[in-house]
Amino acid sequence: MGEWPTLSLRKAGVTLIDCDHRTPTAVPTGYPYVTIPQLEDGHIDTSTARRISRDDFEQWTRKARAEPHDVVLSRRTNPGVTAFVPEGLEFALGQNLVLLRSDGTVVYPPFLRWLVRGPEWWEQIGRFLNVGAVFDSLKCADIPNFRLRIPPVSEQRGIANILGTLDDKIELSRRMSETLEATVRALFKSWFVDEVPTGGTVRGLDEIAVFLNGLALQKFPPTSHDSLPVIKIAQLRAGDTRGADRASGDLPADYVVHDGDVLFSWSGSLECVLWAGGRGALNQHLFKVTSAEFPKWFYYLWIHRHLADFREIAAGMATTMGHIQRHHLSRAPVVVPAPAVLAAADRILGPMIEQITLRNVEARTLAEIRDALLPRLISGELRLTDAELASAGGTS
Repeated sequence: MGEWPTLSLRKAGVTLIDCDHRTPTAVPTGYPYVTIPQLEDGHIDTSTARRISRDDFEQWTRKARAEPHDVVLSRRTNPGVTAFVPEGLEFALGQNLVLLRSDGTVVYPPFLRWLVRGPEWWEQIGRFLNVGAVFDSLKCADIPNFRLRIPPVSEQRGIANILGTLDDKIELSRRMSETLEATVRALFKSWFVDEVPTGGTVRGLDEIAVFLNGLALQKFPPTSHDSLPVIKIAQLRAGDTRGADRASGDLPADYVVHDGDVLFSWSGSLECVLWAGGRGALNQHLFKVTSAEFPKWFYYLWIHRHLADFREIAAGMATTMGHIQRHHLSRAPVVVPAPAVLAAADRILGPMIEQITLRNVEARTLAEIRDALLPRLISGELRLTDAELASAGGTS
């Protein structure tokens, strides 16, 4: 560790490129306009980005046009959060975002994305953060002065190779899960919605499954010997329990959540997910949905079929937090096919639903490994062997 120099980003050849401080007009189709919410786990998710015209794209990227291996940095709302720019991605940079770019003289460009996720990076964020009345923020003038330890280029290559390989596997698992989910929904819609099966009956959603409401877990404080992360709406949306509150592990078994459980938030942000974030405690405002009569895919997909209607109902509630009530479940119709049809569909959809959970659990496990390795590699606590350096193709 002693031989690694500590340099400012400026002296390490990393420059900051600011974005245009206006907002372009949105259009139905066009180039993605990336803002802070599109930075997710070190990646840029353009699927939720607004679109802008080609003329606006050219104008907005005249000053800040992203290149491969650049890092997008949020200066506000989530100051310090970053995402890297992959090959082939074109987008315009939104307000309160800046680009960091290495000239390659001191910092190996693919390593930059990991350098700005380590513990020293967050120490610098805390040091330079401007605490405001509304938003905490970072000043563009301060960021080039961040001082970080810089490994030799050979180690930078090795670290980038190890962490990048893990990250690629995580993304592959997530993409496979998303593809499976889209396929399952399309098959379900074709078989049970577009062509209503003959010989079926219509029942309420609450007749095909048990909707177990969670507990007020502040009444179950964690004990010194056993605790579980509390799964609230925030954890449901994030898909993990990082930063979650803790509750006693001594809960009735029904209120303990496991990978593969169907969780449905009935207030606030209405979401229904196949949970893959590990064991946890079921908080109030969440249903754990089960059925002794029907397979998981059946009630999971029927909930999703009615989810848009449930969200519309919740949005119309004259309360601070929109929600649905149990009678809305009763009024949500479900077409229950004949047993032979259900069994035939289960042979196809059942394994696919299980694969979705397995892929998501795999992605979470790999992310945990990546996030555990990152600070140890970046700090020099864990050093690479000569063989690992050679496999990365790097020499100092």
